[in-house]
Amino acid sequence: MKLQTKSVLAFNICLIIACIVMALIGWFSANAGFDTSLQVQAASNLRIMVDNMDSLYPGDWEVRDHNMNEDTEIVDPFGSSCHGFVTFFAGDTRISTNVKDQNGSRNIGTKADDQIINTVLRNGAAYEGRTTILGKDYMSAYLPLKDAAGKNIG
Repeated sequence: MKLQTKSVLAFNICLIIACIVMALIGWFSANAGFDTSLQVQAASNLRIMVDNMDSLYPGDWEVRDHNMNEDTEIVDPFGSSCHGFVTFFAGDTRISTNVKDQNGSRNIGTKADDQIINTVLRNGAAYEGRTTILGKDYMSAYLPLKDAAGKNIG
């Protein structure tokens, strides 16, 4: 093989490798941008939902004997308006949600992720980040529900 042919071949291989590297960098960058955008949207939806909840249902939060397992009066309209998923917890247990399993049943009675329990329920802080529910990853935002005494109840 001539030196000129070898040079052209080497140049083409380098060019192909450079294109592949640039494509991978672009893909990872776009993916990170999409994740960031989804996370900002989740946090924004949560703030809007809290404002709406405070105006529609004024007063202090409290845990009652009322069974919300079949109550979709809150989660469905809010989920529809934000084009997302809404879940209420009593302690660490889902009591009302519009998240459904593969059979179409609502994902009630299940526990929150340990990271959510620690951040939101134990420490009373907001959580924003990736969460896995029923084997699917979601960009999510959670806030603690506090009773009149300031105790985290859900």
